Amino acid sequence: MAIDAAAVSQQMFDAAFAVLKGKAPSIGGFVQGECAKIAQTFTTIEAGVQSGDISEAQASILLDMQRSATRSVLLSAEGLGALAVEQAINAALGVVRPIVNAALGFALI
Repeated sequence: MAIDAAAVSQQMFDAAFAVLKGKAPSIGGFVQGECAKIAQTFTTIEAGVQSGDISEAQASILLDMQRSATRSVLLSAEGLGALAVEQAINAALGVVRPIVNAALGFALI
């Protein structure tokens, strides 16, 4: 099952923005961009896993790196607190967990 980056990105955006819109309504553009980056990371990981170029451990590191970058971007925008940002990221990843883990064949998220 191939990961549809556009669909995954939109699902993640909807979940993350639902958490943040009351705290920072103008952050939508940042959230959308970061969700697109995470979705692209998933497709890169999927291709690498399928070709044997990326191991489960490497996949986890790649996701952690992108998650950290997303955290930094969202923390720098609108003065959001760490808890709100973590809740948004967790909501975004939680909504796509079944899709990503099924496509990869192991529990990345």
